[in-house]
Amino acid sequence: MDIEDRRRYFIVGSVILEIVQPLFRTRLENDYKSRGLGSFQDFLNTQPVIHILFHLRHRNAICCKDKIICRDHPKLPLIYCQWNLLYTENPGQRGHNCHCKFTANQVQLKDLDISLAGLILLNCCNLAPADDNAVHKLCRYKNDYLSHNTEGEISETEYKSLWTNLTNFVLQLDPNKQNDLIRIENRPLDEGLCSRYSIDLLNIHKKLNEMDTRMQEIGSDVQELLKYHRNEAICQYCKKKLNEQGLSERKIIPYTLGQDIFYLHHQIDLKSELDESYISYIPNVVMMDDGRLVLCSIVRQFLFICNTDGSQVDSIRVCRRPWYVTVVNNSTVAVAFVRASNVIV
Repeated sequence: MDIEDRRRYFIVGSVILEIVQPLFRTRLENDYKSRGLGSFQDFLNTQPVIHILFHLRHRNAICCKDKIICRDHPKLPLIYCQWNLLYTENPGQRGHNCHCKFTANQVQLKDLDISLAGLILLNCCNLAPADDNAVHKLCRYKNDYLSHNTEGEISETEYKSLWTNLTNFVLQLDPNKQNDLIRIENRPLDEGLCSRYSIDLLNIHKKLNEMDTRMQEIGSDVQELLKYHRNEAICQYCKKKLNEQGLSERKIIPYTLGQDIFYLHHQIDLKSELDESYISYIPNVVMMDDGRLVLCSIVRQFLFICNTDGSQVDSIRVCRRPWYVTVVNNSTVAVAFVRASNVIV
């Protein structure tokens, strides 16, 4: 990895999360307050806003209150988890396909990421043409250079043109951000902060939706991934047992190049403990020193603790969707959550 390429990624990501995202939220707040509304929830409940957002999520729908301005979009940019964050369906109206059966949740501006805040700004707020263009371009830069950038690097060639445009559009929205931009541009790489930013910047929502549509296709791949983590953990466990028996690594006969060294010890069937449909939503597994497995379940927001024979020992509900788990000590694990900027132990 080129350290400067990594630092450039960190700089651009810092601008997006530390400057652009708060800017978008402030613009939304200014807009709804200028309408005399007391909260973001009130803004979401207004007829024009809920109608616009409804059609950005639903196709082939005619609203009973304003049929004339109903429209179908070729794409549905408001994805399921974003719509569910904003609105809840009123009970008893499931047969009525209209925005009037939904009510805004008590969502706060701080709950909006840059993608959702930008989408609402562009479609529901009154922006001057130059500001509209700035919001549009900043959202595009986030997608082009960060959301799909699994390498976590930006080359010098890309950065030169990107930085000029990025700063110009930020200053278009708020000329007072010049000093903040200079401060971020000159900061050294903080690898820990950069890694946490990567979780927020990668387009996790899109990947989860793709998993919904490709669950059957990727099921076997996920099972192979589980086998890999399990076998890797078993190797470490066996190594520990050898050391306890006084057998050091130096006494083990080395293998020759090309020789198979990994063999399936045994296979765990989790179907008896977990619904089969959830197996494909386990992104990470770790084995404790005593041989127990700790599995992340994104959909059910649980940590499952299983014996090596597959029987469930316990489960722990967590506040968000767990993405990665690692061992801290014999009785503690650290969990990283999807779109979380911190790791909760």
